Amino acid sequence: MVLAPDGAKRRGRRRSGAGSADRSSFDRTQRKPGIGPGLHTPWDKAIEQLRTAIDLDDGYWFDYCFLGRAYEQKGKLPEAIATFQRGLTLEGNTELWSGLGHAYAASGNKAEAQKVLDHLKELSTHSYVAPYNVAVIYVGLGEKDEAFVWLNRAYDDRSYILALYLTTDARLDTLHSDPRFADLVRKIGLPQ
Repeated sequence: MVLAPDGAKRRGRRRSGAGSADRSSFDRTQRKPGIGPGLHTPWDKAIEQLRTAIDLDDGYWFDYCFLGRAYEQKGKLPEAIATFQRGLTLEGNTELWSGLGHAYAASGNKAEAQKVLDHLKELSTHSYVAPYNVAVIYVGLGEKDEAFVWLNRAYDDRSYILALYLTTDARLDTLHSDPRFADLVRKIGLPQ
């Protein structure tokens, strides 16, 4: 276990000596959901910083989640898929599953995206799966109506994820021109 800058214990290895990067150049405690790496940031810089974070501690799933998103936004879909898969070996987090499903859909592999959707729906029968994470995959598949069904479920659940990511997650950009998107933004009370 490694003690992270925020005081939490993390699996992974601590590096020291000449090959280690300065932690002050990438402080995970400074990251805020919705504005951190992977969400409307310069993708090359996000990739660089997230790779550095993984080099420092390769046992933190969150970095793989946002690195996968950054690769996807750069159009590096095989790298995105591999990154999400690597993150899932650390933790079966539904945010990682969602990223993987969206990346499969974006790469044209609808059958694999559907398998991820089926997995999340089955998982939801015995544990909570944020509806937002299901909606993201439907967006990737181009199924806007179904995406809005799940985004509205997230609203009904009062999901904090919806408030954080709805207007900042680049994966939802194709929904912005839909009047239902503006209505959801208004209902949540987010700036338009």
